Parts: sequence; structure tokens; C-alpha cells
Amino acid sequence: MTRLQNLLGVLYETNDDKARLTQIVLENNVCIVKEHYKRGDDILKIVKREIGKEETLEFENLDLTAFPNLESIEIKGVSLTKPLKKLNCSNLAKLERIDYQDGQLDEITLTGCTNLISLDIRGNRLTALTSIIGISNPDRVTWLTLNRNPVSSTAVNANNFDAFTKIEDKTDIGVAFA
Repeated sequence: MTRLQNLLGVLYETNDDKARLTQIVLENNVCIVKEHYKRGDDILKIVKREIGKEETLEFENLDLTAFPNLESIEIKGVSLTKPLKKLNCSNLAKLERIDYQDGQLDEITLTGCTNLISLDIRGNRLTALTSIIGISNPDRVTWLTLNRNPVSSTAVNANNFDAFTKIEDKTDIGVAFA
């Protein structure tokens, strides 16, 4: 069994190492991370680590706050013995995209994510949207999909999403408004 937090800790031991990480993609038991190296021109390095057939990823809490240049997180088709329930992306000012659909996420922290453009977390277990409604710079967000989360329709109204000015049709967000 592999803990994703431990895997990232092994791949990125120092703060300089952590600053290189720009993208995490977990798909079909392959962990792909993209890094930027500054040597004149930016060079993109792709590191793949295949999770063995006998191995599955385990993570309930994932704290990515140590990776200041992270731009994108994508989690799809991953075998999880302990699924992701809490995702902390606090103060990731360069983070633009999170895509984690059909999981068991019940808490996400987005404080200080000033560049967020796309958030697709449909089909999870979020019951409250305060961290999403209160994100920094909601006028930058062009894609927000929250449907199939057990959010109480009385807890949400269309006015909560007025600050998301680049989303013209608020029904695309996918929650029932009171």
C-alpha cells in the first residue's frame, strides 16, 4: 500500500524540490507529476511512477500546501483503499485547476487559491460549500461543477454565486438553489 503523501515526500524532499512540482495527475494507478526546472528556458520534466498491481494508493487527507507552484490536480480512475476525504490546497496561489470527480471528498480547503479557474468536484460528499463560495477571486473561475454532492438545497441560493461572474448560466454549477 502506498500513501500518496509519502510518495510525494520521497519524490520531493527539499523545499527547492517541492517548488518544481507544477502538476499532479493520478489516473488508472499511475502517478504522473510534472516539474519545471529553471535553467535559462523552462524545461518540463515528466516523472511517471506506476503503482504496482498488488499496490493501491491510500490517502484520506492530502495536504498539498508544501508545493507552492502547483498549477493542476487531476485524480481519475485510481484504486483507493482509503479514499481521499480531505484536500488542503491552502495558499497555492498558482493553482488553476482541480478535477476530482466521483470520489468521497467531504472537505476541501481553497483559502488563498487566487488563480483558480476550473473546479470540477462533482459526485463527491461535500455537504457545505463555504470554502468554495468564499474563494479568493471568484471572478476568475470559468468552470465550476458541484452536482451530485449532498449539499442541502436550503443552504445554497443563487446569490451565493453572484461573484462568479464568468459563469453565465449558474445552473451549470449543478446544485439546486433555494
